[in-house]
Amino acid sequence: MSLQKKDRFSFKINKWLGTFFHIGFFPWFPGTVASFITAVIIKFAYPFEPSLLFELPVLLIVFFSGLYVSDNLEKSSGQEDPKYIVIDEVAGMMLTVFMLPKTFSVVFGGFVLFRIFDIWKPWLIFRIQRLPNGWGVMMDDILAGLAALILNAAYLYLVP
Repeated sequence: MSLQKKDRFSFKINKWLGTFFHIGFFPWFPGTVASFITAVIIKFAYPFEPSLLFELPVLLIVFFSGLYVSDNLEKSSGQEDPKYIVIDEVAGMMLTVFMLPKTFSVVFGGFVLFRIFDIWKPWLIFRIQRLPNGWGVMMDDILAGLAALILNAAYLYLVP
């Protein structure tokens, strides 16, 4: 395979992953659509108890592949955090329900919390999105997911 074909193939794979199988090209609210589809996948494809041995490696794979592809897509597009990159929403949504039971209220309540923090971007979440090389793309959603996880877990375990 020639170098040019490898580059095109690599770009297609980056775009495929970065857009979460082209969901990022949805014309309205692609981040919300990607987060919602991730929530549906988590709810219906995760029938067992939370497991660190399963959830942590999957989350790390999504995060680091998202870091790699978002950096490449930012560079190839010449844009900072293009709206079609939604793998960051996938990672943030996964973190929102990390190690929590995947009940309807946890997953879809977490979805609402995650979208609030991701859209609102309070304080540190807003500032961290300025990081270069894909880090800003991924880390603002990771912090939004972390904030949503904390509230989600607090509600689950503290509210009777």
